[in-house]
Amino acid sequence: MGGLNVVDFYIDWSGHEPEPGVYNFLDIYNLTAFLEAVKKADLLAVVRPGPFVCGEIDNAGYPYWLVRKHPHIRYRTLQREYVQEVKKWFGVLFPMLVPYLYKNGGPIILVQLENEYGHLDGYCDPKYMEFMLSLQESFLGKDVVMFRSDSPVQSRYECDKVRDVLVAGNLNAKSNITDAFQEIRKAMVKPGGPILIPEYYTGWMDYWGYNHNVEDPSKTVRTFKELMERGANVVFYMYHGGTSFGFKAGTSNESPLVSSYDYGAPLAEDGDPRPYYFQIRKVIRNYMPVPKGKLPARTPKLNLGAVLLDEGTPLDKVMQHFRKKRLLKQARSEYPMTFEEFGQDFGFVMYKARTKVRRSGIYNVTLHGLRDRAHLFVRRDRHIFQSFIFNEGDKAKVCANVSLKRGHEKLSILVENMGREDFGPKNKDPKGIRRVTADRFNVTGWTMEAVPLTRTRDILELIRFLAGSRRKGCKSAPCFFHGSFVLPQGQRLLDTYLDPSNYTKGVVFVNGINLGRYWPKFGPQVRLYVPAVFLQPYPKKNSVVVMEVDELPQRGQRGVSFVDKPFLDYES
Repeated sequence: MGGLNVVDFYIDWSGHEPEPGVYNFLDIYNLTAFLEAVKKADLLAVVRPGPFVCGEIDNAGYPYWLVRKHPHIRYRTLQREYVQEVKKWFGVLFPMLVPYLYKNGGPIILVQLENEYGHLDGYCDPKYMEFMLSLQESFLGKDVVMFRSDSPVQSRYECDKVRDVLVAGNLNAKSNITDAFQEIRKAMVKPGGPILIPEYYTGWMDYWGYNHNVEDPSKTVRTFKELMERGANVVFYMYHGGTSFGFKAGTSNESPLVSSYDYGAPLAEDGDPRPYYFQIRKVIRNYMPVPKGKLPARTPKLNLGAVLLDEGTPLDKVMQHFRKKRLLKQARSEYPMTFEEFGQDFGFVMYKARTKVRRSGIYNVTLHGLRDRAHLFVRRDRHIFQSFIFNEGDKAKVCANVSLKRGHEKLSILVENMGREDFGPKNKDPKGIRRVTADRFNVTGWTMEAVPLTRTRDILELIRFLAGSRRKGCKSAPCFFHGSFVLPQGQRLLDTYLDPSNYTKGVVFVNGINLGRYWPKFGPQVRLYVPAVFLQPYPKKNSVVVMEVDELPQRGQRGVSFVDKPFLDYES
């Protein structure tokens, strides 16, 4: 209804191949169903296969296991191991795209080559771009239009220059359009080609601990109007906001990103139109026909109120249950294993060791290689480590003065993967810890156990255990809280937002679906989007599971609320 005629999308390798040779094209990863829907809607498609996609998702779309399988892998290079893995993946992916090419009666009119390859120092190999082009042509043919994109700067265009591939430029509402067009045209090998803007930014990403990024919609509309007047082909990034459900939100410039990917888009995370959606439609109407019919409006949301959760089950009880059932992923080694070495993609890993202390005292304990958050437990003491900072002038904390007693001390370290880098050379840095020292001495003899939150089987078992266990509550976090609710009779399923404001830091599941991370104290995101399709109708039960990592809620305030509005530093 908005007047757009093209869908532009990334393809997430990590979601489609979660483990080597294990492919997933079901549910939200059902690529053919998606392309069929595009075709049925009489839309065209622009495909961006990566393998580097950025998109603020974990590891920029690269599967975590690449580092486990090839510890010295160098992304976006002609290194043999990297090239072999890309060839194998494209050998699975591209045959699925061929039937949907425009020349074959499908909707795909453009295919991107790599993604902003010239944007970062260190990536500037024309032979690599030539390899990528030849690889894509081997599957799609030489008559498919491909493009390369960067922000319009000649040095970047020189880095990803390859043959006569169409040059495109990414812009925002503040860009100087005259200068940008000059740079794009200057970089074109074949003069007179169309001007393509594959990313026209309507907003920006949000980081934990920082203010919500807000763009001026009037500027977005005004610049879009100028682009249309000059004959550009424009893709809004984003036109429809989204959500990084589960643990998919990545880290950008070493700062973790929130679960919401609303982006301030014309259509919000929940699909509701913002006022400038209609203004954009008016601009489009001046250049091409727009669909007739009823325009989208804000949809009603479910305001259920509070759902009380139980008194809680300690993390160690949960781990004990899974250990007893032989469902717990475990490993032992002399030194701590990273998540990748351990074979753990997302979530949390508990590291445990017993170390001999010669004399009681205060020791400087350092977690080497930490890139996230960690909780060190020694007896009843807890120390929180954090590698990233929120404010300029803050310092990362990867060491602490810890009281250790003579004899054998037990160290337990819970490490949370807050998301791998989505951009830049650091996007192959492993998660977890590599080494632990107390003063200058290495702590050895480690056991690693994965907190069972990433596999469907484990989540269902967790819900069963929490619902049926006899609990006395938790004395401290980490702690699991469980509750259930039934929608009122006659209540139709509606989108809603879960408000975890009674809690501090963790993750939350509704009916076994991971909504994402919450951290309301630091924001900017407070509430988590719950699509209607995640809920069960009356009289079925809906389950809620909260894993609280930092602090227990105040007595009598263990509930979460389902409300009818989002909260990203503002009410909308």
